[in-house]
Amino acid sequence: EGNALLFQRGNQSTKPNKDKATFKDRNRPDNNTGEKSGKLAFIAGDSILQHVHGWELSSDEQRVSVKAFSGSSVEDMQDYIKPLIRKKPDTMILHVGTNDIKDDTKSAE
Repeated sequence: EGNALLFQRGNQSTKPNKDKATFKDRNRPDNNTGEKSGKLAFIAGDSILQHVHGWELSSDEQRVSVKAFSGSSVEDMQDYIKPLIRKKPDTMILHVGTNDIKDDTKSAE
């Protein structure tokens, strides 16, 4: 279909919705107001988020960007999210702590 992009992942393939503005389009200034259209949301966390696609969660009202930091602990995330906070998102969701869980159970003797 012309120059439509095809995103492939494993056996799955999806084509972008032509009726929906692209991520870049939603980040461009509105021609009438000079302001960016839509709100910005970040979802940040450890590798459990690696298969979450921000572009699938985005809409005309809100751009969603997912940042997965493999192996990160709660302490690590304090450093990783600083650049995200500087972008002044309207919403930020942090999914942390998975890598801080330790197995404190003792084996039966």
